[in-house]
Amino acid sequence: MPTKVIYENGPVKVLEDKEGVGLYVGDTCQGRARIESGVITPISPYMKAMEPVIANLVGRTGSLAKLPKALVIGAGACIIPSMLVKKGFRVDVVEPNEEMFKIADIYFNYQPHGVHYICKGEDYLGEYFEKYDVIFLDAFNGLGVVPELYNVRIYKQLTSMSNKVLINYIAKNSEEIDENVLYIHETGITVKRHVIHNKTPFQAVLECTNEPS
Repeated sequence: MPTKVIYENGPVKVLEDKEGVGLYVGDTCQGRARIESGVITPISPYMKAMEPVIANLVGRTGSLAKLPKALVIGAGACIIPSMLVKKGFRVDVVEPNEEMFKIADIYFNYQPHGVHYICKGEDYLGEYFEKYDVIFLDAFNGLGVVPELYNVRIYKQLTSMSNKVLINYIAKNSEEIDENVLYIHETGITVKRHVIHNKTPFQAVLECTNEPS
């Protein structure tokens, strides 16, 4: 089937093609998935790479006596939150644009199970401090990371809030990602790099843990 626009509001669009549905802000994809009988299947390289990472969290959160908790900073199409909910997590999501939650509900079968904070990630972190079993940092302006969130101070705060932090990083060159790996090492945290793209735009997920590797 040809690509068709099924939702449009300014720069925000939802496009559907034969592979599935995608959320775009401008020309930048915020998440793509296939929805069949209400079941969401990620199809973008980033989301597919996160499937085994999320699967590995189950039973290892350290909170087996209660519902494990996750924090996601940056909603997109809420595909990561949906994957976590499916695995039994309570998921709090920080996102300044409330429209994203409505789109996720209507077009991506998002079924929330947690708190929505309608604010910027840096504002949330300036006001709240709560312990989580896992935190995802996934906040972008287009293909550029939000500088107020991708810095040593925030990395230290996130790794004090959780023993497991996953940072989605997109950059114009690999050196920028290397620098951020070094910054995280400075906090005394172990970093495992999951490479998504090894050419422009470079993309890797930095899996940070306080536990021995």
